[in-house]
Order: sequence, then structure tokens, then C-alpha cells
Amino acid sequence: MTHLKDTLITISVPVAVTALATVAAVTLVTPYITRRSETSDKTEETPTTPSVCFGDTCIEVEIADASDEIERGLMFRESLGENQGMLFIHANEENTNFWMKNTLIPLDIIWIDSHLQVVHIVSAEPCTTDHCTLYPSTVPAKYTLEVNRSFAEEHSISEGSNVSISL
Repeated sequence: MTHLKDTLITISVPVAVTALATVAAVTLVTPYITRRSETSDKTEETPTTPSVCFGDTCIEVEIADASDEIERGLMFRESLGENQGMLFIHANEENTNFWMKNTLIPLDIIWIDSHLQVVHIVSAEPCTTDHCTLYPSTVPAKYTLEVNRSFAEEHSISEGSNVSISL
């Protein structure tokens, strides 16, 4: 699985792929996401901390895109900053299941599709036993965001809300 920690994602409409074989730069444009390697253009702004934004409301995120990171998630964390979260990047847009085993803090789980729209939200309870509730997505999602519980309600985030992601 490709690590995307040094990547900037922005909204874009054209569909094209450009690769320069003699340069270590690759620009990939999909219908809604542009990824530009940090080394592709030394004059462009250096990407900042990865973030997910819902309009003017942005949170800093940790990225989970490798299987061990996705499996571990926010286990054993005793707290999560007010405007912080974890963004899970799935290899494919698919139905996913999350559980809260060994997760000590209540969370909102927000599923986001490849068109960068919220497709499902649940509030999840901490679980320190072996029998934890399973939280499935109701539709396929490319990304899953975990944030403190009530974040979605406090910021009027609901199914259909638009999202921007900067990695």
C-alpha cells in the first residue's frame, strides 16, 4: 500500500495522468483529487500537517493507510485533541467495519466516499472487553475519519456534507 503522508490532495475536475520519466515527479489528477508530490515543484507551498476540512472547520489528522495502522487505529489513546482525528485511507472504495476494541475514548466515525462527500456517520462507544460492537458503513467509502464524539453534531456535519482533504 502506498504511503500518502507527503501528498497534497485538493479538489479538481479534469481527468488526466502525467508522469515524467526523467524527473522524480508525478502528478496524478482524478475527477476530484489532485495529488502532487512534495518534491515535484520546489516553488510550490510545502504541505502542512495533514487535515480534513468541512467548509471552514478543519481538523489535523494522523494518517492510517497501512494495514497495521488501520488495525491499530486509536487503540489505547486516553485522549484526542479537540480538532484532531485519524483518517483511514482504504485501498478501494468499499464497505468497511470498525470496532472500538481497546479504544478508551468515545468517537464519531465518519465515512467519506471518493467524491469527497460524507456517506455515513455513527457515534461509537469505547470498548475494553472482548465483545465490542461492530460499526459497519452503510455504503462504500474510500476514507473513514475518527474524531471526538459529538464533533459531527457540533459542526453540523451530516450525510452529504462536502469534505476537502490535504495530505
